[in-house]
Amino acid sequence: MRSHSAQAARHGATREQIEALADFENGPFSDAEKAALSWAEALTRGNGTVAQPLFERLRSHWEEGEIVEITEMAALFNYFNRVANALEIEPTLPGEGL
Repeated sequence: MRSHSAQAARHGATREQIEALADFENGPFSDAEKAALSWAEALTRGNGTVAQPLFERLRSHWEEGEIVEITEMAALFNYFNRVANALEIEPTLPGEGL
């Protein structure tokens, strides 16, 4: 979370949103954002398997191309995390190691 939080802040996430990610359904997010976060969580916890009702929830807020982008981003960050975990790479703070 530490490395992703810094990036999220740079892209417009508020401190309150970052702090609420663990309980995003009750956090300061729009219904569309909550649907996207639920989708990303399901992809992460279900190894890519997502129930149809969640897909329908996502479709009620996002267009097909946006759903593809949300899915790709969730999958990409899962990839980064799995590689970092397997190699026991500790996240760095922005600017460290440059």
